[in-house]
Amino acid sequence: MTVRVRMTVLVGLAAALVLIPATVFGPNRVEQALLNDVFDDEAAAQAENIEPLLDLMRQPIAAGAVPAEQSGQSDVSPPQDIPLEVEMDGFTSSEASYLRDEAGRIGEALGDLDRLGHLDGLLRITRSNRQSGVPVVLSNGSLAAFSLGDRAEVRLLEPASVDSPVITVFGLNDLVYKAGGFEPPGFADKLGRAGLDDDADRASQQIAYASRNAGGTDFVVAADIGNVIRSVDRIQSIMWLVTPLAVLAVVLVAWLLTGRALRPVEQITEQVREINAGTLGERVPQPGTGDEIDRLATTMNTMLDRLEHSDTRLRQFVSDASHELRTPVAVLRSEAEVALRRPGDTPVEDLAAGVLTEAQRLQRIVDDLLVLARHDESRSRLSAEAIDLDDIVLEEAARSRAVPIDVSAVSAARVTASSDRAGRIVAHLLDNAARHAREGVAVSLTTRSTSDPASTADQEAVLTIDDDGPGINEADRDRIFERFTRLSEARSRDTGGAGLGLAVVKALVTELGGQIAVDDSPLGGARFIITLPAAPA
Repeated sequence: MTVRVRMTVLVGLAAALVLIPATVFGPNRVEQALLNDVFDDEAAAQAENIEPLLDLMRQPIAAGAVPAEQSGQSDVSPPQDIPLEVEMDGFTSSEASYLRDEAGRIGEALGDLDRLGHLDGLLRITRSNRQSGVPVVLSNGSLAAFSLGDRAEVRLLEPASVDSPVITVFGLNDLVYKAGGFEPPGFADKLGRAGLDDDADRASQQIAYASRNAGGTDFVVAADIGNVIRSVDRIQSIMWLVTPLAVLAVVLVAWLLTGRALRPVEQITEQVREINAGTLGERVPQPGTGDEIDRLATTMNTMLDRLEHSDTRLRQFVSDASHELRTPVAVLRSEAEVALRRPGDTPVEDLAAGVLTEAQRLQRIVDDLLVLARHDESRSRLSAEAIDLDDIVLEEAARSRAVPIDVSAVSAARVTASSDRAGRIVAHLLDNAARHAREGVAVSLTTRSTSDPASTADQEAVLTIDDDGPGINEADRDRIFERFTRLSEARSRDTGGAGLGLAVVKALVTELGGQIAVDDSPLGGARFIITLPAAPA
């Protein structure tokens, strides 16, 4: 599976994970918010009637058990011919008659709600039942429970004894109007019918109840939420239709944008596929956008630069090595051919001496090439131990060379290295100095405090080799450590060496964690300064 396909699939899944939950749960959140607004509006509309009732409810009202016939008869017939009893005490006969009349209308309204199928919701919100009765606040602030059991009756309640939401007579009238289409009557008038007998109209109703607090009392508010439900259902249906289209559109856009974004990567891939050992000079195209792909192209070109440089060095190394090895091999062949053509004219001692000289020269070149090859592959495995560098310097200086070597300034110094490495470093430096010196070479070796703050050793050994030769120009002081480098191309190879000595010295000093530098010598020639970490005492 390609990156483009994976990215498109992931973006499509992300869009689906966002849109599908939004389609499932979003309309519910919207519905709840709209319903809260509807109920808040209903509560605000009833506030002007609830606030006066709150003042009346705070006034003490005495309640007793007085038969209805002792307090006067109501001129309102109970609903469905059920006898209606109103227990009242502490009211005048006219007040009792008025409240009894109002109770009759409330009882009839509850009967209408029961007939229309909306009474159960009112019972649930008020946490009551048909026997205990619906708690209703009358127009004079009295709180009464209206039961609709086998025998309808009204009981006056103390407000403090009720812990469930209550409905006001105004809210009940409004509920009856919403549920059955009855005109809201005056409190002293009988309820008037206004229609809404059409079954289709009733089927579209969805009466819902909620409670809102006012003055420390929870009041029931009711609303027809049919329009809200239908609107939310439409929104959800539209979202279910739009969601697959939106996911498909996102997937298509992701496919196009991912393809466009990865187009430079395809170009880089095609270009890299065409690059081989013979075309390392080619480079991948850079978008120039400064983004990750541009950095990738830059990194690829940098890598190709290194590969090209490494390939060039390798080719040059092979060419130079072949050239250097050809000279001693040619000399050995020449001496062997002469000895074969004239056996009597070539003494064995002379032949052996010539062969030995060229063999040693050939061995030095091969050893140097092997050291450099191991250094390039970072796999040098020579053992390291604490050695006396001054002993190695004195030993190498004692070998016969064209000029004398002054070792009077050599003092004791110990470093962590292998004897072979240290001996090769000193030998190459002394050979190089003696080759270019006119009259002599001076060597000094001291130990001092470490000057490099990054070094882990407290002490360092400093080896200095001076000659009185022509010196080295400042512009050539870095170039001399390159392989097969000769500052005097006119020199013969016999006197100029193979051009590997200083490159070997640089590689070995670096492996030992030291540094090498070139400066002007007080003797007039070149000074080589080698700094190596001293071995712990």
